[in-house]
Amino acid sequence: SATARYERDVDMNLSATLWFGGERMASFDCGFDTAFRKWFEIAGTDGSLVCDDFVNPWDLSRARFWVHDGQGKAAQHDFPDCVQEVRMIERFCSIVRSGVVEPGWAEAAIETQTVMTALPKPIDIRFERPSASAVCRRKAKVAA
Repeated sequence: SATARYERDVDMNLSATLWFGGERMASFDCGFDTAFRKWFEIAGTDGSLVCDDFVNPWDLSRARFWVHDGQGKAAQHDFPDCVQEVRMIERFCSIVRSGVVEPGWAEAAIETQTVMTALPKPIDIRFERPSASAVCRRKAKVAA
């Protein structure tokens, strides 16, 4: 299920729960009207992976993430001079230059697009500020 708030046909924020086979699920929220957040957590039965500076990092000199075990012990993993977007484009360019197709990238793109395509379908609530002209049209209909 998903809930979004729209302004002028743009989803300003979204909260969603996705259900997958094997009793797996994911939930997330995002929005243009909240503080700039760039983190995620993937949690399982035995531990979790946390990245607190995902996409467009605050510190360009390093990327990092943590792995937490089931007892709360965390191990930090640092990657100096690693900007995710730069590495992704570099990898794409090397694949194009080599001429060797890597099916895993196409599969990941299709899986991502499948999830993104499914999101708008279950949206339960839609709040939208009416434009001034829409309000005037409604008043005119009521008056007639």
